[in-house]
Amino acid sequence: MLPDRFRNAIRSTPEFTEAVWRWDCCLYDAIISTMLPKVYTPTPFDTLDSLRTYTRELLPCIEESLRNHYPETFVLKKLTVAEVFVSKFRRHLKLNFMANDVADMIHDVPTVDNMQRDWDTIDFDNVIDQSDWLCECEPRQIKHILQFDVHNLLSANADLDCWITWIKGIVDRFMGVPTQQYPYTVKHPSYYTFYAKEFIFKWTYCTTLLTKDLSSRHASSEESFRMMQWFFDDLVLYFVEQKLSKMALYSFQDATTASPLPQALPFSSPFPTSIPQVSSVHGSPSILPPAGSNDSFGTIPKLAEPPTTSATESSPVKGENA
Repeated sequence: MLPDRFRNAIRSTPEFTEAVWRWDCCLYDAIISTMLPKVYTPTPFDTLDSLRTYTRELLPCIEESLRNHYPETFVLKKLTVAEVFVSKFRRHLKLNFMANDVADMIHDVPTVDNMQRDWDTIDFDNVIDQSDWLCECEPRQIKHILQFDVHNLLSANADLDCWITWIKGIVDRFMGVPTQQYPYTVKHPSYYTFYAKEFIFKWTYCTTLLTKDLSSRHASSEESFRMMQWFFDDLVLYFVEQKLSKMALYSFQDATTASPLPQALPFSSPFPTSIPQVSSVHGSPSILPPAGSNDSFGTIPKLAEPPTTSATESSPVKGENA
């Protein structure tokens, strides 16, 4: 516990609470970017298990140490940012656990050969027909992705980094983010979030149809594909959230701050109700929320109800049909 003079300073000077909160944000972002710098970070199981234990014990430890000793506002600030960190770090750990399992699986050549044989037996035309009326996807694009891209990756015994790069390329292709150099027509955050949610729905629906087809054929590699589906579905969500972060950065790019404290950026919750912003480290959504931001900004609309915009705003046009 800090000496009385420091605790009294925290009580009398609200700026101390703000400063501590922002530096906590920087600390937690540094922990994530150091321990798990990318989606697939080969890490010993004991280390991952210790990190999971750390996320379970952090909040009780903070509350026990601070409650009844510091101002309630200070305690709540510390707990709030810690809760966001714990939620985000657990998701990163889960994704890394799955990545390690999938990496081990695709290193086994007989398993991959079996997966390739089963994949080639899928009735892709039937899968595309089932998804077309609901997803309104371009059949030729989807068939090329399913029938050729996946086949080539399996036949080449591609490692997990190649698969991750392929998934990221698909997200980049269908979820382009406007930049100063290349401003896309879709600039309104609510529209972009609507398309992001729609893209995730289409992706998960198609992957479910594929595993259902394998299951109906009693494919021996069904469980292997199901493991890949779980990982890739979460990976797509992760990459889409990064896109939402970049979209927020594009929207906030003119905002400036004169504060000497760390630049405040939006944080990402497990299923965000507001758009997160990109972190300066490794492009992942950061912990810090924006200075002076409105909590209602970027609220995700219902899938069936595209957000409305004023008559002065141009209608959005997607770069490609997902």
